[in-house]
Amino acid sequence: MAVMAPWAVSNDPGDVDVEDARMAIEALMMPGTNRVNTHSGFRPGPGGANAGLVVANAPANGYVGVSAFQRFQQTGRSSSGGAYIQTAIGTTQVQILDIPADPSNPRNDLIVLQQNDRFYGDGDNLTRIRRVAGTPAPSPADPAVTGSTDYLILARVRVRAGAASILSTDITDLRPAGLYTVGLGGVLPVASKAARDTYAAYDGMTVWRGDRSWLEVYSESSPTGWMVQGTAVLANTADVATAGITPYNGQLVLFTSDFTLRRYDSGAAQWRRVGVQQIFAHRNAAAVTYADATAPTGTEVDVYTAPSIAVQPSWLYRVVARQSIVSLAGNSQEAELLVKDGATYVGRSETVPILVSAHWGRGVVDAIYATGGAQTTLALKMRIAWLSGPGLSSVSARSDSTRPQMLEVYDLGRPASVLV
Repeated sequence: MAVMAPWAVSNDPGDVDVEDARMAIEALMMPGTNRVNTHSGFRPGPGGANAGLVVANAPANGYVGVSAFQRFQQTGRSSSGGAYIQTAIGTTQVQILDIPADPSNPRNDLIVLQQNDRFYGDGDNLTRIRRVAGTPAPSPADPAVTGSTDYLILARVRVRAGAASILSTDITDLRPAGLYTVGLGGVLPVASKAARDTYAAYDGMTVWRGDRSWLEVYSESSPTGWMVQGTAVLANTADVATAGITPYNGQLVLFTSDFTLRRYDSGAAQWRRVGVQQIFAHRNAAAVTYADATAPTGTEVDVYTAPSIAVQPSWLYRVVARQSIVSLAGNSQEAELLVKDGATYVGRSETVPILVSAHWGRGVVDAIYATGGAQTTLALKMRIAWLSGPGLSSVSARSDSTRPQMLEVYDLGRPASVLV
């Protein structure tokens, strides 16, 4: 393609034609599918996504209204044709029922925004908002749009059989998901991931995600993708893919499923909790006898089995357990509380002395536990063990309102490698 005339060099006639002028203005707009065109779209402004919206009148009549807009239309009829600037001030009324409704069958009419240009053989140079009438049928089809191929279908109007007016329920919005275009470097409003993905992304492109209320910036370097600026609010890790964003090392996210703040570790491809956060808590203050531990020495008895607890590999956790122990028979008993992860000991309490029958002691485990390199769950059990005492004595795990059974797990927000 030849180099086009620059904007603007002199008053000599013939240097700058209309295509040169449109291309020069287009240089101020965000790129489209390449560096020298723009994305056809409405100019954002007050009123949300109402630009070019087709609505029924109130009270309903035989017309529809097209909301005010300013729009850039990239021509598809020339690679050097540039973009037209189309403007409609106020609501444009389009008559529908000047062609009366068929008494028996519905029809589909289309509301079209069309750009004419005599340079390409059209009858005039006007921007037109027009109705393209369909043919009544039991299951009507949309009519073909004739004339200039530089057009946008705004809406379908279903003209009901025998209709005397057009209702809101008769109108289907057909404006594209990629609704807007903005100036070069501007923030582009998009309604959703699907709308964002209709655009040709470029390095540094910035969008405002209306469905997520956050800013995203596109990166062509590693990692490539859309990156949230600031702290993203997501439901859970699966919602990261649903939102269509690329996490980067150090990215902060608040997960609303468990209200935890997490930081992305790109090396491990893990969302790490930030700071110390409780991830599991069990408390039972009911008056319960859980289990008896009897001779011989060292017999262990389960008193509580926790549900599976999700954890991260090679990570540090604090496990805290509290259990009251009472002697059921005999004096001078000794017992201990233990916590296990499957068959692995997490920690054990100091020896709990119970000097007199029916008196209570308290076992406490407070341990730092490092998960294995491939471990993703904890299978915790609280146990008591009878250590010593006269004869065939026994001890029992008990709880009540003042001495509850408790098990808590805290994520320490640190890798196991820091443990020395």
